Amino acid sequence: MWKPVMSHVKGLKSLSQEDDGQALAFLVIILGVIMAFAAGIYITSEIAVSKIRSQNAADAAALAGAGLLADSLDLLAYHNIIRTSSWFTPKFGGFLRAVVKPVAELVLEVAPTATHARAIQVGFVNECYVVPINHPELGVRRFGGYYQDRLWGRVGNRYVQVMASNSLQIPKSVSALLGDPYLREPMLGSISEARGIVHGRGLGLPKFWADFGKL
Repeated sequence: MWKPVMSHVKGLKSLSQEDDGQALAFLVIILGVIMAFAAGIYITSEIAVSKIRSQNAADAAALAGAGLLADSLDLLAYHNIIRTSSWFTPKFGGFLRAVVKPVAELVLEVAPTATHARAIQVGFVNECYVVPINHPELGVRRFGGYYQDRLWGRVGNRYVQVMASNSLQIPKSVSALLGDPYLREPMLGSISEARGIVHGRGLGLPKFWADFGKL
């Protein structure tokens, strides 16, 4: 009489243990899916933030480079003003012309390189890699000891265009969760591009300024 009852009880226990094991396995799978989904959301948000960060760095670098070009043109305008006014002070005129001439020649020589250096520096400050992709020109010419603007309001090559990117940092916990060894190292984030242009007309007055240009 007791044997059938005991065997039935043992069967119920065995069935209960199997149900517990299946539930535990199902719970582990569900948790794994949820964690993988959360990691995917994290990586996607990191990519979006990387895009914003690289675009901001590109904009800042292009505008800073164009600003340096504008400042260089203003220096040439000051050269013209000082050279003209020096003729009204015969006592110091020769000295003034001798001082401003090498400054203007230095501006013509180093302005494009300094523009690139300025853009790269601004990118570094914004924790991004900035690469200039054009060779900017001042667009001026010498005429009788003075400098003239050849563009007269046109952009020409008087602009700074850059590309910016940053490293996409993936935490080790996320890379370990996804089991991807390539995510354990910093990856290249989004690449953004920007252009800064210089506005101004003529070198009679220092009135050049930088702005964003269309790509």
